[in-house]
Amino acid sequence: DPAILVENVYSIDETRVILSILSSIKVLVGKYNKRDYKGARVKRISVTTIKCISSDSRYLNPMII
Repeated sequence: DPAILVENVYSIDETRVILSILSSIKVLVGKYNKRDYKGARVKRISVTTIKCISSDSRYLNPMII
């Protein structure tokens, strides 16, 4: 499409890095309730970066979330 200029076409890359994970989780459950607690959530701290690069090699400043 001639209306779309090369300098207006961007590629976006999103990268997520997990900084820390709790080493273990302990849940106290009754003898017959074990099934309800399998796969309990683990608290994590993560950082996501987003980078944008145009078709003509220009770039936007990265964003950190």
